[in-house]
Amino acid sequence: MPTDSGQVATVRSLRKSYPGGVVALDGVDLDLDSNSVTALTGPNGSGKTTLLRILAGRLAPTSGTAIVLGVDPAARSSYLRRRLSFVSQELALDPEMTGAQTLRLFAVLYGLPRGSIGARVDELARSLELMGHLAMPVHAYSGGLRRRLHLALGLLQEPELLLLDEPTAGLDPAGRAFLWGLLKRLAERSRSVVVITHDLGEVERHCDRVAVMLGGKILAFSSPQVVVRQHARRMLQIELAQDVAATDPRLAHLRQLLGAKFLAVQRTKLSVQLDDPHSELEGILAMLAAQHLEARAFQVHEPDLATAYFRLTGVSAEEPSRRGEPGTGRRRGENGEPG
Repeated sequence: MPTDSGQVATVRSLRKSYPGGVVALDGVDLDLDSNSVTALTGPNGSGKTTLLRILAGRLAPTSGTAIVLGVDPAARSSYLRRRLSFVSQELALDPEMTGAQTLRLFAVLYGLPRGSIGARVDELARSLELMGHLAMPVHAYSGGLRRRLHLALGLLQEPELLLLDEPTAGLDPAGRAFLWGLLKRLAERSRSVVVITHDLGEVERHCDRVAVMLGGKILAFSSPQVVVRQHARRMLQIELAQDVAATDPRLAHLRQLLGAKFLAVQRTKLSVQLDDPHSELEGILAMLAAQHLEARAFQVHEPDLATAYFRLTGVSAEEPSRRGEPGTGRRRGENGEPG
């Protein structure tokens, strides 16, 4: 049963430390609603995957409490496996088995009644547009088809709570749109979904709430619209002709010009918070030219979830095409801790 009226999970003062003193979660509080899609986002190492693994009963917290579907996940992980699904980012599929064989094998392992397995496999194949691919060996599947098959495995038991770690990573725009539409339909059918993602445009369109994480803490947790209203500003993004380090002395003049304005540097990309883009833009470009920093292109972004994310975390959200590359979305100085 839910932990409270309208909730499937409650987390209080959750902390997780790894050997060596790395703190992956540092006092997290979180309430997950039923019939909703909740996004977890933040740079690499911010604690998102650790939080998901604790909710799934795969990892015990160092301290604090987590109640999921009415029980402690660390103590009742076997019970929870019948009621929730955790779909990790790794696609652990046998390449020689067909899609149909894979689904049927997992259905047996999950204990589905044998008489219902065929109908359940067909139902999932239709809803995930896999029907024409079930007879193919998995090694012949495209990346998008593999992700759909992986998701189908997580849906075999019709879980009350679905936990997804970067399900849209590597998908093309059509594949991402299909997946987000599916997650929204699952929530409408009395399922709750928690998804780790950097697909912030889709989060604004499809998620009920979003948690922005950094350094094991939740910096903002509300509806995407509220997070934008409270934290987003107009942002100027400038593409330079060469990489620039955050410590480059030429940027000191720009920081002096900006005063308390927010400035971040990621290789060739400068991001600056703006109050009045019309009056400030000319001065910023002139200062860069005076310091022999060539601006190849620039763009002003209106307040949205991506600019709120930038202001909260100090880094730009990952581009969908770059997701999964080593170091993408990493804050300067991060040590690659679990999470």
